[in-house]
Formats: sequence, structure tokens, C-alpha cells
Amino acid sequence: MVIRDTGRLRELKFSNPSDRMLLANLMERQLELQVNRLNCWWSLDSLRIWYERESFDAANGIAAWRRYELATVIIEGEGIGLVVDVGTAFITQASVADYLVNGANGTRKHEFLRLTSRRQEQKGTLIYDNGRDKHKCYFEEWGNGMTCSTSGSIDVRGRKYGSLYDYAVAECRRDLSKDAPIARVSFGGLGTQRVPAEWLQIRVMNDSAPGRLKQVDKVCPADRSRLIEAFWRKLGSHPLGEGLPVPGTRVLAPQQSTNS
Repeated sequence: MVIRDTGRLRELKFSNPSDRMLLANLMERQLELQVNRLNCWWSLDSLRIWYERESFDAANGIAAWRRYELATVIIEGEGIGLVVDVGTAFITQASVADYLVNGANGTRKHEFLRLTSRRQEQKGTLIYDNGRDKHKCYFEEWGNGMTCSTSGSIDVRGRKYGSLYDYAVAECRRDLSKDAPIARVSFGGLGTQRVPAEWLQIRVMNDSAPGRLKQVDKVCPADRSRLIEAFWRKLGSHPLGEGLPVPGTRVLAPQQSTNS
């Protein structure tokens, strides 16, 4: 992409109603960029949603992760509010390969079906981690005995590799054995791809989380405030970047309606 400056200037003012949404969008993008630069959290396919580097709880092979969602809102009579919402995500500690490979008690495919809700005709949301970044994808099918070294040729960004193993060694940052099983998954905009099953984990829906974890996603107001304040502290005194407006420290809450 080639960008050329037109030389035209446009001043945006909050007092001008037609400028407010554009101002809010620009601030939201700037906040996302600053969060990305800090490298304190990781994201999947959206710069609006971020996860802490380490899980904070686990039970029965399912880990709970703090999730932060960024947004901006236009507040009449005040200005633009920067929003950080706290949530929880559940991800398996085991990889998809662990549910496929035969063990002493056979495979764990029935457990895989339950955790991915495939019995309810859902595809199953997975997280693919190649060592450089993480992506959300959807389970399509098992590799039917195919391994990373017998996967056949792989075309990636105009380059051809003899196998999935050759591609992983050349392009990725995770160890991989030649006989590692593969799975077929679909990525948004990329169609179905073959990937190492041990680089996949299951994104578990809240309804499928173990009983003890079902309550951890209900963050009480005091904990929510503490987590949000800690998030802002990591961003420092200039969360939008040097030379840009510094947000005020007031916390605003929507007013309760008095209508019956």
C-alpha cells in the first residue's frame, strides 16, 4: 500500500456532532495500538480483545483466562470515554492432539466432542498457536492418520513446502516432530488448512466449563474495578501515546433510569 499526503487538513471538534464518532474511532484505534506495543497481553483476531499472559485458575484440564475488551463511547456533555470491560475465557490445557492420540484408555474424542459442542452441530472453536501469534479457527475434521511429514505439499504466501513439517521448521517458532498428527481447521478468509494438532487448543464455552469454574467469570464490582485499574496502570501516564490527549481519571457510570 502506498499512502500519499493530500496536503489537506481537517480539524475535528467534539463540539461538532458529525465529528464525534470519527474522534471516538480514532481514539479507540490509538488505544489498541498502545496495548499492542506493550506486549503485556495477547490477542486472537481482534485488537479490541486481549488476554493476560497467564491463566489465573484451572480445574479438570480447563484453564481460566482474564480477558479485556476495549471500546470508546460518546458521553454527552463530557467527551469521549475509553472503556475497558473485564471478562473470562476458558481454554483447555491439553492440545487437540491429546484428544486424538491413542492412550491407555483409548482416544478422548468423546470428551473433545463435548468440549467443542459438536454434538449440538457446532464446529468447535479452537486456538492455533504457531509460536509467533495466535489465531482463532474452527475444527473441520481429523487428519485420518496423516502426520506432519506425510501431509503432502503446503502452499503458503506463494511459497511451496514439501510437507507441513517443512513449513513449520522454516516459518514457525515451535518444536514439532515429524510424526505429529494433523487436523483440518478453517480460518476466516483462508478456508480449510492442515495444521499440527498439538498446536491447537479448545476454546471452551462457559456452559462446558467445570462446575468450580462456572462462577469465576462472574467478577464482582470490587474485583472488576481492581482489574481495570491495574490494566490502566500498565499503560502508564500516556495510554494513548506521547503527545496525545491524556484521559481524565474520573470513572463514569451510566445513570439509572427513574422511569417505572
